[in-house]
Amino acid sequence: MQISAKLGEEIKKIRTELNMDQKDFANLIGVSNVHLSNLEKGKKLPSKDLLIRAYKIINQDIPEHVLEFFSSAKSDKKSNDNISNDIVYNLQDQGLYTHQKLKELLKSEPENPIYIFGLLSLFKEEGKIDEARQHLLQSLVNVKRNEIKRWVESTYFLLEGNYKTAIDLMTKAIEEFCKENDNKSDDKDFKIKKAGLLFELALMYFEYGYHSYNNFGDKKLAIECFTKSLENFEEQRKNHKEEKFELYYANVFWWLAFLGIDSKNNWQKYIDKAENVILINHQHSMKKSSPSKISKGLYSSAYVYQLIGGMSESYAQLAYLEYESNNIEQVLNLLKKGEFLLAQNSPIDINSEKREFYNYYFSYSCFYSIKSEIVSKLNGDFDNYLDLCEKGLEMCIYSDNKNKSKQFVTDLNHAKNKELKFYILNRSQEFNYIMQKVKDDE
Repeated sequence: MQISAKLGEEIKKIRTELNMDQKDFANLIGVSNVHLSNLEKGKKLPSKDLLIRAYKIINQDIPEHVLEFFSSAKSDKKSNDNISNDIVYNLQDQGLYTHQKLKELLKSEPENPIYIFGLLSLFKEEGKIDEARQHLLQSLVNVKRNEIKRWVESTYFLLEGNYKTAIDLMTKAIEEFCKENDNKSDDKDFKIKKAGLLFELALMYFEYGYHSYNNFGDKKLAIECFTKSLENFEEQRKNHKEEKFELYYANVFWWLAFLGIDSKNNWQKYIDKAENVILINHQHSMKKSSPSKISKGLYSSAYVYQLIGGMSESYAQLAYLEYESNNIEQVLNLLKKGEFLLAQNSPIDINSEKREFYNYYFSYSCFYSIKSEIVSKLNGDFDNYLDLCEKGLEMCIYSDNKNKSKQFVTDLNHAKNKELKFYILNRSQEFNYIMQKVKDDE
């Protein structure tokens, strides 16, 4: 049983002990009837404050076993939020992301790391840790190549949120692979396989950096991780330049710029790399096929939209830096480029439950807050841009509730003194209303 369902049962026990219906009990603990129903069914995770209120009604503190459920649920949620979704999205696009189909595929291809990872991820999403461990052990028996064994092991620890162990295992996988193939270092097949392993290690450092900054605010560790990620991407590209890896390579420059590492240079590098990714995707999506069928792009539409949002925000960041240099013509040119990207692509047509939907609109809001600030410095009318910023934030809240990642408050805390500062200062009443909506949904 999932942890959220167990917590839902505990809440229902309190209600039935009081012999109350859902409507009356919901009023008593200060939530809506619909929200209480979702909690009891395990569809929503209760906040700690809500649990305290519920137990207080029956004059009890939260029992120890309930606190353990709650801690496990929060831990699982954090560790699963930031997993790279590339493999999962590809399996979903092919209609293969189910227990039955993945198990059938593994019968014929027991050593296929894509299917192994897919089933691991599926178990993890459902909170079935024991099944995930069992699947891992079974997979390791079937996998013959040592570097793939290490990759499977490291992926499991990555899913658990144990980034250090995952990185150590992946590093050993690369060392063992190079040692076993020492006489093949100039072989093309060797270089392609090594590039794939380096790519996985680069992604693990990327995830660790993302987790360190977003969950713990550890900027120093995040910078170290993104720097190591970039080093491994650069080595991967020396061995083999794989088109499907280019999107992830671009993202490292965004984070380094965001964290203040050679920002002007890295914002521009991100834009350049991202533009290249969009061109690659276009070429793949327009390859020759039957007249009635368009070829599939190299990247999912969700990732492409996230990339476009990141590019637009990068243009705003560069414009702000250029304003400080008093290069007004370049400032206006950069803002125009960023806004044109948003105008071409908004509203986006991907599932609102996808994390990329949320990320796009958060970047959208940051762009218009920064543009508003620059326009105000140029004595222009900025109010319309603040309206757009606010609309973007509303879309973020809507998406965050759908995908249940609850990332909005974290991102807001990082951005309120920088990217969203101008909006918050000038729209305090609307901002307070938005934050109240977030609290109401918790």
